[in-house]
Amino acid sequence: MIYILFIICFGLMLWALYFEKSVFGPAFLMTAAYSVSVLSALCHVKEWNLSISSETVMILIIGLVIFVGTSFLWRILSYKSKQRIEEKQLRINKMVVYKSRNLKMLVVLSCFISVLYILFYIKAVGGISLANFAQTIYATRMNNFLSDDYIGVPTVVNQLTKLLRASSYIGIYIYINNHLLGKKEKKLLLIPTLFYIPVILLSGGRFDLIVLFFYTLICFGILYQCINNTSINFKLIVKILFLVIIVLICFSNFKQFLGRKEAVSIVDDITKYFGGSIKCFDMYIKKHVLYKQETGSIFTLLTGVEKFLKQLHIININETGSFSEDFIQVGNIVIGNVYTGYRNYIETYGLMGVVIFQMILASIVNTLYYKALRNYTTKFSWSCIIYATISFSIILHFFSEFFFGSVISLNFTLLFLCMYIVVYFLTKIKIKY
Repeated sequence: MIYILFIICFGLMLWALYFEKSVFGPAFLMTAAYSVSVLSALCHVKEWNLSISSETVMILIIGLVIFVGTSFLWRILSYKSKQRIEEKQLRINKMVVYKSRNLKMLVVLSCFISVLYILFYIKAVGGISLANFAQTIYATRMNNFLSDDYIGVPTVVNQLTKLLRASSYIGIYIYINNHLLGKKEKKLLLIPTLFYIPVILLSGGRFDLIVLFFYTLICFGILYQCINNTSINFKLIVKILFLVIIVLICFSNFKQFLGRKEAVSIVDDITKYFGGSIKCFDMYIKKHVLYKQETGSIFTLLTGVEKFLKQLHIININETGSFSEDFIQVGNIVIGNVYTGYRNYIETYGLMGVVIFQMILASIVNTLYYKALRNYTTKFSWSCIIYATISFSIILHFFSEFFFGSVISLNFTLLFLCMYIVVYFLTKIKIKY
């Protein structure tokens, strides 16, 4: 069954590439990610005793078909609008103009937030050195995994890091946009990113680094398409593929820096990371009654909203539908505790949840994607920025559910608010000194 699943995933990926004519469209990103995930799982068929049930294959295929089908409909609906836009403008490209003094102040603020976070972190862990750095980072990572609170870092400082992240994201967008338009842009725009990376590392995980990479890649892809008025460029695809391979190699080797000592090859590590969720989801389905009469709580899916309501004491823990994601083990091999984005759908509303939430997700991201392609006549493409920011929830859907659980949350609302503040500060406010 898993070979059939791979063939269908790959076929859907080719269909998505055909009608989107881009490697940055939502349908291609999701189908390509699932194709790689299933292919990675195939590398461990014997080791994991991998024999996927027909129910698992059915759910995965239905989910992808719904997402790709919805994306195809949005492509058709947006085609005429795109034609009218191209006839009018042939791309009226807009340089993002910002105030240099404000940028310098933003860099100083980014430095301050980063240093403040590092100092509180060092104080909380009782000092840090090269000798115990990996162990300290690993302990922090496990604490953050088991708790919502960061070790010893005040809440105010944690919230300030959102402003640092927003500064990084906006700086990257402006730099890419203006650079593609031929302007020799100041490297100062990328300094907030350099201050943001240490904060990511000290938080104990590689996830936010992956999200930052996806944001940069998607931003570049969308802006490149708009500015050059082109869809598929074979040379560009090869360069992006080469870059992704390099990032994956760095990602695998980086685990030792974070205190993880598994003695496996790079290929085994990457394929286990990409393919483990397929095995875990299959194990879950085999133990789960797919067509059960009772449905779970909506908070099983909307974990970000659940957390916010708990903080306001509007709901109690017993009223929510949270579940524990147990680690799956085959023999002596620990595969992981991620079950693709479909587990939360199934847990909430069964098979109907897969249909409903995939349609909702596809509609939202496709609206942003095609609006970003059509509305590049403005100086600042918020559709592009938002789409790039949440693109990780599409690409990593094979891994776990992030859109309804993470993007729809107070944290991301505050992040987008911080982005708006940064843009307004850089482009609107005049400072005299």
